[in-house]
Amino acid sequence: MTAMEKVKDKWGENAPEFIIVMAQACDKISQAGVARDVGISTTAVNLLLNNRYKAKLDRVERKVRSALMHETVHCPYLDIEITQRDCDTHSQAKITMASPQLFKHRRACLDCANNFQKRSETNVV
Repeated sequence: MTAMEKVKDKWGENAPEFIIVMAQACDKISQAGVARDVGISTTAVNLLLNNRYKAKLDRVERKVRSALMHETVHCPYLDIEITQRDCDTHSQAKITMASPQLFKHRRACLDCANNFQKRSETNVV
């Protein structure tokens, strides 16, 4: 059974767009390859395809949209379009004083509308 057939069987007509894109990618390369490209486990890919993933889908969707659909967001700090993956990398980084530019960028991420994580002082070094 192909990944697309699995999605149609398990999700029916309600499959989100990112699940369909992920299934198409799995059929082209492999579940392991998709997992590596997206940055999630092969188990998570399998659970998603089978509509058995119990956690919230928002973070996985964001990763799939960035890695497989190449979606971008506008970074208000840089004033350019960047990939969601780059946005997530900046917003999840620890605040460091090693580079003044990185410090300012990371601080801007804390209150940015594109930051999917809640502001947390545990990210401050």
